[in-house]
Amino acid sequence: MGMEEHVERLKRLKGLLREAFILLPAFNNRQETQPLDELFNNICRLLFTDDFYLHLWDEGALYQLVEFFKAKTPNPTVYGERLTKLSERKNFVQQTNEFFFSILSHEFPMEEVVNRVSALTKIDEAAFLKLKASGHLQDIRASKSPASEKIEAFIEHLINDMGVNFGEAEDGLRQVLASIKAQETPGRANALLVNTSSNAGILIPLSTRLQLGKGEVHCLISSGGDFKTAIDRARHLLLSNGFLNRMDDVDYSLDITEASYSGDSIGLAAAIAMYGAATKQSIDPYTSFTGNINLEGNQYKITPVKGISQKLDAAILNGCRRVFIPIQNHSEISGDYTKKLQIICVSDITDVLLKLQTSLEPLPGDTLQIRKINFLRAYCQNTLNPDATL
Repeated sequence: MGMEEHVERLKRLKGLLREAFILLPAFNNRQETQPLDELFNNICRLLFTDDFYLHLWDEGALYQLVEFFKAKTPNPTVYGERLTKLSERKNFVQQTNEFFFSILSHEFPMEEVVNRVSALTKIDEAAFLKLKASGHLQDIRASKSPASEKIEAFIEHLINDMGVNFGEAEDGLRQVLASIKAQETPGRANALLVNTSSNAGILIPLSTRLQLGKGEVHCLISSGGDFKTAIDRARHLLLSNGFLNRMDDVDYSLDITEASYSGDSIGLAAAIAMYGAATKQSIDPYTSFTGNINLEGNQYKITPVKGISQKLDAAILNGCRRVFIPIQNHSEISGDYTKKLQIICVSDITDVLLKLQTSLEPLPGDTLQIRKINFLRAYCQNTLNPDATL
């Protein structure tokens, strides 16, 4: 199977799964079964034709398939062995991504990173001590490279410098890494929304592009929701902080056709996507965003949104490890979510950019906000000990 065909099939599969999870509550309540039956047949046809399921390394797709098949199961006599392989693949990919995310996040000390390596292969005490003494992980985390390159650099360090042998698991690690790399594009961010007809949370990648024009916002692909106003407010937030050129046009696209979405909560994801497009930095696919952008007094702030629990469920279902939400939604977070996600509550764009752990190189420009961010980054860089957090 060629790469283009694989990408197209995966895109179709994710679209079908999104539709299925929107319909699932009505199906579980026995309110409506026929639309889900049709989706089920289409998913099975796409998944098992040419053994496409064996080429899946995307955690979100695998997790959703396993959960969907719990509600509506293919004939075990026909598909039993394939369903077992699918579940095993999901478990391996989840373990691998737990390890990969620990490489990226300053939240995890070296001991926890090694624990996650140990879930995949044996690592002896001498290698652990050598790894901790080398300081190489801290150097990787502080670099401005994309997430996939940081992960790959650490894996190569483990194999070539520490003598860690992943055995048969190494090929799987490389496949998961390729899946992560395929999702890294400057100008792209994961937006968490709620489908208002079903009250189900969904994750949608938002893609943005900047080009010199008249300072307008354009939708490249017609989407079901009305997001233009929210994205324009996010644009003004970045303008007011000196991160965008006033004459830059913003082109955006989302791969959705349903009309039943609230547009305001896309604002924070839009701001981060545009910032990534402007600075040519990609946001790791483990991270997602929800938050409105509003002008309060003379300053744009990140303001509360509805459907936090549904959105956090969607983040987990799509393989996210970290979610940014408005600080005013903090009281809606239950302990169950904090066991599965790093939930970061923010009120302004400075909070987000610092906690995203983007490159510590100074940002260009001389606005008050840029000077503030550069000062805080320099402070963090000078005072951070090897196991501290940003």
